[in-house]
Amino acid sequence: MPQHSPQRWQQVKSIVANALEIEPEERLAYLSSACADDTELRAQVENLLAHHEEDETFLEASPRDAVRNTVDGQRIGAYQITRELGHGGMGAVYLATRADDQYQKQVAIKLIRGVASEFLRQRFRAERQILANLDHPNIARMLDGGTTEDGSPYFVMEFIEGEPLDEYCDARQLSTIERLKLFLQVCSAVQYAHQNLVIHRDLKPGNILVTKDGMPRLLDFGIAKLLANNETIDANETATGMRLMTPAYASPEQVRGEAISTASDVYALGVILYELLTGHAPYDTRSKSLPELIKIVSEQEPSLPSQKSERGTRKTQGGKQETVAAHQTTQGKKRFAFIQSSDFRVPTSALRGDLDNIILMALRKEPSRRYASVEQFAADIRRHLDGLPVLAHKDTLSYRTTKFLKRNRLSVAATALILLAIMGGVTATIIQRNRAIKRFGKVRKLANAVIFDYQSAMETLPGATDLRARMIRDSLAYLDSLASEAGDDPALQSELGKAYERIGDIQGNTNHSNLNDTAAMLRSYQRSLELREAALRAEPNNQQWQSELAYAYEKMGQARGNQNDLKAALDYYEKARGIMTELAKTKVDKRRYLATIHQLIGDVLGFPGNQNLGDTKGARGHYQQAYEIAQSLFANDPKEYKNRWSIVSMSRSYANILNVTGETPKALEILHAAEKIAEEWVKDTPNDTRALDYLALTYDKLSDILEDQGDLSAALPYRRKHIEIYEKLTAVDAKDMRAARSLTLAYIDLGDLLAGMKDQAGSEQAYQRALKNNEQMATANPTNAELRTQLADAYGQFGFSLANANKTDEALRYIEKSLKMYEEMAAANPDNTRARLTIAENHIAIGELMSQKKQWSDALSAYQKALPVLEGFVQREPDNVVWPRGLADLHERHGIVYQEQKRWREAHDSYQRALAVWQGLKQRNVIRSKDEKNLESLPQKIKECEAALAR
Repeated sequence: MPQHSPQRWQQVKSIVANALEIEPEERLAYLSSACADDTELRAQVENLLAHHEEDETFLEASPRDAVRNTVDGQRIGAYQITRELGHGGMGAVYLATRADDQYQKQVAIKLIRGVASEFLRQRFRAERQILANLDHPNIARMLDGGTTEDGSPYFVMEFIEGEPLDEYCDARQLSTIERLKLFLQVCSAVQYAHQNLVIHRDLKPGNILVTKDGMPRLLDFGIAKLLANNETIDANETATGMRLMTPAYASPEQVRGEAISTASDVYALGVILYELLTGHAPYDTRSKSLPELIKIVSEQEPSLPSQKSERGTRKTQGGKQETVAAHQTTQGKKRFAFIQSSDFRVPTSALRGDLDNIILMALRKEPSRRYASVEQFAADIRRHLDGLPVLAHKDTLSYRTTKFLKRNRLSVAATALILLAIMGGVTATIIQRNRAIKRFGKVRKLANAVIFDYQSAMETLPGATDLRARMIRDSLAYLDSLASEAGDDPALQSELGKAYERIGDIQGNTNHSNLNDTAAMLRSYQRSLELREAALRAEPNNQQWQSELAYAYEKMGQARGNQNDLKAALDYYEKARGIMTELAKTKVDKRRYLATIHQLIGDVLGFPGNQNLGDTKGARGHYQQAYEIAQSLFANDPKEYKNRWSIVSMSRSYANILNVTGETPKALEILHAAEKIAEEWVKDTPNDTRALDYLALTYDKLSDILEDQGDLSAALPYRRKHIEIYEKLTAVDAKDMRAARSLTLAYIDLGDLLAGMKDQAGSEQAYQRALKNNEQMATANPTNAELRTQLADAYGQFGFSLANANKTDEALRYIEKSLKMYEEMAAANPDNTRARLTIAENHIAIGELMSQKKQWSDALSAYQKALPVLEGFVQREPDNVVWPRGLADLHERHGIVYQEQKRWREAHDSYQRALAVWQGLKQRNVIRSKDEKNLESLPQKIKECEAALAR
C-alpha cells in the first residue's frame, strides 16, 4: 500500500483512534500487534500519538472528550446525567439519577460517542448483550439500554459504590482466610459467566469493586466474548490483529494471540490471587514490548508466593522500603497507592504448601494443565480452608526436565553424551527407581487430573452424563492394573482408594448425578475400602488415612442400605462414627462430616416412611445431634457452600422425625428456616444442581408434613415447586438418573395429594406419569433394588387412585402387582421392614376393594393379614405415632366388615380397640385435628353394636 495513499491514512487513523481508547500501559502491546513488521506504519502512528500529547484536537476530538463535552446535565432515557465517574476504552461512564419521578435511584450509564471506530462500537454492543444475559449477585446488573437521539449506544447499570478488590483488602488489613473467602465470591461470579458461555478476558482488581458490606461485584465486560457453540475464541479479532487484554493479567495464550478459553480467565484469577496474598505481581510486565511480554509470560516461571509473603514490601531505587498496593482506578489508569499504615503480612507458613501449589496451578503455562474450571479452582481453595487434601501439586521433575530440554536442546545433547558414558554402571538401579516414581506419577495423574477433574467439572454441569460414562470406560481398566502394583505403599493405596471411590460415585451413588450402575458402584466402593484399610494398617496413627477409611465405611454403608441390608449399613456407619468422633475434637471440617454420619445412622434406625430398624427414639437422638452440629457451623459462616447444604439437609431429617414423634409445630419452624436458606443459596448460584436439589427436597418435606396435618391447599404449592425444579433438572440432562428418580417420586406424591383433594383426573395423570418413568428406569437396571422398590410403590399408588375412582377391577390389578413385588423383596430379605409394612398397606387396600364389591369374607381375610404387621410395628416403635394411627384405622375397618356380616360382638370389640388407640394418642397430645372425628363417631358405632346385642 502506498505510504501516502488515502487507504494508508485511513489505516493509520484507525490504529491511532483505537490506541487512544486503550490505557497507555496497554498501548505498546497493541501497537506491536497492530503494526506487526511494518516499521513505517509504526513510526507514523507513534508520531501522531506523540503530537496528541501536545494537542488533543489534532485528529478530531477524541471520543471520550466528545462524550465529556456534550452530556453533562443531559437526559438519557429516564435518567439525568449528574457527573462523570470515569472514562476508558469505550467512551465514558456517568453517574445519573432517575428523572421521571417514578422512584429515586442512582445508576451508572456507559456511553460511547464521537468518532469511535466501528470496532469499538461492536465491542460496546457485545458488552451490552452479554450483561443483559447475566444475573448474579456478584456481577453488576444491567438495568436498561438503548440509543440516544444522535444514534449513540448506551446502557444503564446499577451503580456500585465500592473499592477495588486489592484496595479493599489492604485498607482493612484482611487476613489470609478473609481474602480467600472474598476471592471465592469472585470465582462464583466468573464461573457463572462461564456457565452462560461468557469469557471475561479482562479480569483484574480494578474490575472488581467491593461494597461497604463486603460483597465483591464484577464489572466491565467490555472485551468479554460469548462462546456460543464454540469451545474457544480467536484472540485476533480485527483486521489489524489487535489483542485485547491487560498485559499484567493476560495468559500466555492471550499475549501470543492464540485461541483462548475459560482457562484464560482461570489464569487471570491466579494472578489476582497471587497479588492479593503477596502484594506483588508474578511478573514485571510494565512498559514491555510485545515480544518481551510474550517471552516473560510464556517462559518465565513465577516465584513461589510464599517467597514473596511480606505483603507489598518493595525496594525503591534508594533502598527504602515502601508498602504499596497496585490497583486500577475508576478512570482506568494504573497507579500505586502508598498505604503507609498497613501492618498486614501474610506469614510464609500460611502460603507454603497448599496455597503455593493452588496459585501456581492456576498460573501454569499450558491451559490444559490449569484447573479445568473456575469452580474447580474455587473448590481447591475450599478444600484448603477445610483442611482437606487439595488437587494441586508441584510440577514433577520429569515435567520440568522436559521443559528444560525443549529450551536447551543442543547443550543438553552434548552433555548427555558425556553423562551416558560416566553413568553406565548405575543405569539399571536408576531405571527401577524411575519406574516406581513414574508409576506413582501415573496414578496421581489419573486420580487427580482425570477422575477428580472430570467429576468436579461435570457434576453440576447439565447434559454431561455421556462424557462421564466415557471417562469411566477409559479409566477403570488402567486403574485395576495399577492397584495390582500398589504393594505396601500406603500413599499409593490412598490415591487409588480415592480414585475408586470417585468412580463408584459416578457409577451409581444416588446422592449425586450418576450412571445408574449399582453393581459396578459396589465393586468400586469395596475396592476403595480394601485399599484404605491396607493404608491404615501400614500407618495406624496417620489421621489422613483414618479420615479416608471413615469415608470408605460411609460409602459402603450407603451402598448396602440402598440394597436393603440395613444391619450391614449400620455396622459401616458406626465404624465411620467411631473414627470421626475422635477427629472432630480438633478439626472443624470433621464436625460437618460427623453430622452427616449421625444423619445416616438416624436414617437406618428410624427414617419415617422408609425401610428402617424401627428405633424411632434412637433415630431422633442422632438427627438432633446432626442438626445441632450443622446449626453451629452455619452460624459461624452462613455463606459457606458446605455449611448451607449441611444445615438444609440436617433440618429436613430432624423435622421429619419430629413430625413422626408428634412435635409438628417445631418441625415446621425448622423447615421454614431451611427453606429461606435454600432459596438464598439458589439465588446466589442458580445453576448449581445441588442447591436446586436441596431446595426441591425442602419443598417436598414441607408438602409432606402439611399434607399429613390435613392442610392440603397449603401443601399443593410446595409440591408444584418441588416438581418444577426436577422438571428443569431432567430437561437439561435426560440421563441423570437421580433427577429422573426424584421427579418420579414427586409425581407419585402429587398424585397422592390430588387424590386427597378429590381431583381424580389430576391424580391419575400424575400417577401415570410416574409409572411410565419408573418402568423405563427399572427395566434399564433390573438389579437396582431402589428403583424396583419405587416401581412397586408406583403400582400401588396408581391402584389406590383407581380405587378412589371406583375402577375396582383395574385398581386391584395394579395393587396386586405391587403386592407381588414386595412379597419377593420380603422373601429375599426378611428384615426388610419397609417391604413388610407396604405388604400390609396393600392388603388393607385389597380389603377396601373387596368391601366396595361387598365381598365381605375376602375383605376380612385381607384385613386380617395386615393386622399382625401393624401390631408388631406399634410394639416395636412405641415413640412412632404413625403406626398407632394406622392400627386404629384397621381396627375400625374390621368393625365395619363384622357389622355388615351381623357379627355384632366382633364388630363391638373392634370398634372398642380402635377407640382405645385414639384415646391413647389424645392423652399423649399427638392427636391431629382431622383425627378428632374418630373420637366422636366411634362411640356411636359402639352403641349401635350394643343395641343389636341387646335385642
